[in-house]
Amino acid sequence: MKRFISAILSILMLITLVPGIGLSANTHRHSWSEWYILDTADCEKDGIKYRYCTECKESDVEITDRLDHNWIIGENTDSYGWYCETEPNCTQTGKEVRECSRCGKKENREVPATGHNNEWITIQEATCTTDDVGQEGIDQLICKNCGEIFDKKITPAPEHEWIINDNTDEEGWEVIAEAYCNVDEGSVNGLIKRTCSRCGKEETIETKPLHELSDDCIVVSPTCTKEGYKAGICVICEQYISKITLNALGHGPFSEWETTKEPTCTEEGEEIRICTVCEGKEDGGIESKSIKKIPHIGEWVTVKEPTCTEKGQLKRICEVCGFEETKDINLLGHNWTQWVETKQANCTEDGEKTHFCMRCKKLETEVIPAWGHNWHTSDYSDKEGWEEIWAPTCEEVGSECRYCTVCKTEESRDIPALGHSWIRNEDTDEEGWIIDEEPTCTGEGLKHRICGREIEGEECGYIENADVEALGHYYTQWVVVEEASCTKDGVQLRACKRCNIIEKETIPAAHTEGEWITEIEAKCEEDGISRLHCAVCDEVIDEQILSATGHTEGEWVTVKEASCEENGLRQLYCAECNKILDEETVTATGHKLGEWETVKAATCTEKGISECKCENCDYTETKDIEVLGHKFGDWNVKLLPTELKEGYEERICTVCGEVEGVVIPVLEKTNPFKDLEADAWYTESALWCKYSGYMTGVTETSFEPKSNITRAQFVQIIAKIDGVDLTMYDDRSTFTDVLFGKWYHNAVEWANEYGIAVGNGNGTFSPNKAVTRQQIAVILYAYSEKKGVDMNYTISDSTFKDAGDISDWAVNAMNWAVANKLISGVGEGYLAPNGFATRGQVAVMIKAYCENVLSK
Repeated sequence: MKRFISAILSILMLITLVPGIGLSANTHRHSWSEWYILDTADCEKDGIKYRYCTECKESDVEITDRLDHNWIIGENTDSYGWYCETEPNCTQTGKEVRECSRCGKKENREVPATGHNNEWITIQEATCTTDDVGQEGIDQLICKNCGEIFDKKITPAPEHEWIINDNTDEEGWEVIAEAYCNVDEGSVNGLIKRTCSRCGKEETIETKPLHELSDDCIVVSPTCTKEGYKAGICVICEQYISKITLNALGHGPFSEWETTKEPTCTEEGEEIRICTVCEGKEDGGIESKSIKKIPHIGEWVTVKEPTCTEKGQLKRICEVCGFEETKDINLLGHNWTQWVETKQANCTEDGEKTHFCMRCKKLETEVIPAWGHNWHTSDYSDKEGWEEIWAPTCEEVGSECRYCTVCKTEESRDIPALGHSWIRNEDTDEEGWIIDEEPTCTGEGLKHRICGREIEGEECGYIENADVEALGHYYTQWVVVEEASCTKDGVQLRACKRCNIIEKETIPAAHTEGEWITEIEAKCEEDGISRLHCAVCDEVIDEQILSATGHTEGEWVTVKEASCEENGLRQLYCAECNKILDEETVTATGHKLGEWETVKAATCTEKGISECKCENCDYTETKDIEVLGHKFGDWNVKLLPTELKEGYEERICTVCGEVEGVVIPVLEKTNPFKDLEADAWYTESALWCKYSGYMTGVTETSFEPKSNITRAQFVQIIAKIDGVDLTMYDDRSTFTDVLFGKWYHNAVEWANEYGIAVGNGNGTFSPNKAVTRQQIAVILYAYSEKKGVDMNYTISDSTFKDAGDISDWAVNAMNWAVANKLISGVGEGYLAPNGFATRGQVAVMIKAYCENVLSK
């Protein structure tokens, strides 16, 4: 009964949900019964109720919306019923739970981990000590919540903190004895001292006398990156001081940061600052840094709603740069009803059950597995119902069967043969074998065994014979009868204990290794030799090469000092053999150049010249000043491009008036035809013909490349190539089947009068008849002669299997068309002269004709 009700409900669902299926409509007003609840709505599923007309019995099914969960709210929950079940910590997430008071359903959600609360803590202070071995400082990055250590940094022992007062300089040095230079008495070093306030360490060093140069000394001022120096006569000791170095100043101060490129949604910006001392002319004088991109601005808009099986999509367009971006909306998933059994399963056949989605009305069917057979069992059968029909023997199989008590299906199968049961006793081994003939060292023996299985009171008695493997020799230990020496082999013997056979073996001669002796010592560039001698006969057994020791580097010796313009030279000698091992060039000191001066100013197209002179000699260096470049105005289009012809535009320099022109590329040939595949052999030619105006599609989106072309269509194409004014043929009427007002009327009249396509000879033209490949060749041949094209050609070496099918009146035209590559084969060696030409083939022919014939 339950299955019957389920089947009725499934039929009612299908009638309600599947379009085109329903009960016959009645003209009367339905008299509905009360609603019967088939499935009550709750928090997890929608409800279903059913009613029927008491007069016509038509049924009506209605879905009732599922109920919302009623979450329990108490002192430990928030306003949505959530309460904490597991607290989160630094690394592990927690869990919150809420429970519905109506259906008891529980929902869980994850509470993010709190993350570590890290703080640097000083474990050991850094100090300095009097013996220059300072104590490092140690800081650790520790989470204040869980105590885990994440990082560690070592602070080097600090430098001494020198005492600074009125008697010391900025570094804490106090003068104990003055240093001075004097020609008569000689120079005297001074003495200075400083003390660390932290550890009490004192440092004392001697100071060399400071020379005081005269006012007329040579001074080269330092720059941001280069040292300066001064040289001259000391007014104290009257000595000439060749060089006192002045340290480089270093860059700074810098100007304020200045934005050179504003950031956008798609590109980073840039800002720079310049050293105010060198004005950015020296290395490092200009510093730059990037400015982060600004985020895209715009609201997300739903462009596709999600369904049960497909994701939705959100889209936004940046209000600044127009950048489009999308993101998915998760699919909803199906909202299934309860399963309804529509087909009952049996022993061997699966059943079926159906349910449908309340949201998208999708039906889904699932298999109910077959029950399987219920095999009959008895005192004569096993647990699976198998009952023996006849018993197996040692070598023959038996048989057994069973049957199903439900569907009466019968099954039978073989019982494997039992196999022999060999007799085992005191005269046999473990496998029942009895030795008939014993084996020897080199010869096999014989054995047999007997089956002793009883079947129905009789023994089997089957006898199986087999060979016994030879025993093999059983040797004694080897005995040396003649010892081996360095150069002579020895001999050893052994005998078989079973058959007394003697085996002899040679002991190879061999030297006894002694010690390695170095006979030739290795030098800087020459290898040495070490040899291994036999400890018995002193013969050389082996030798090895001792690699050269290599040179030992000595000191570099300056051979030639570097000058202003010429390089110097210095050489490196071997400390052992005094050989020159290496030499290197000492770079010339180089000229000291002054400021650059403009000799010739740059123009829009020509470089200028700038020069600077060496301050120490007459050397002059020049360099080009880059051309200023034109300052062009806006581009002015002179000729618009098409799909087949390039355009042209130009602009004028506002400084010198020079005109610059560029070619505008041809427009992209879009493919409006859905039946022209991108990689088809005819697509390029078909699009070329379209944009040349010679062929159009059958419709706006269809070219029909595989359709045959008619005689009227082909002469219309030739008329377009010729560019003839067809309006002058409005009043002609030569053929009875070419009527006034037809789209091809004027083109047919022109082709007939021009002599390139004539009628059938009976006053008709057959404009809608498909044109053949050889007819096309004849028309193109005739048109080329009319246009005065050079008709000389060389017959192609290639031959076609169906060349004999060409009509006599078309032979010359076909040879000419093949030679000019207008027509090629349609298969492996076939020309198909009488085959109808397709629109795709004609497009290829027309493009080849215009390029290979008319363009000459």
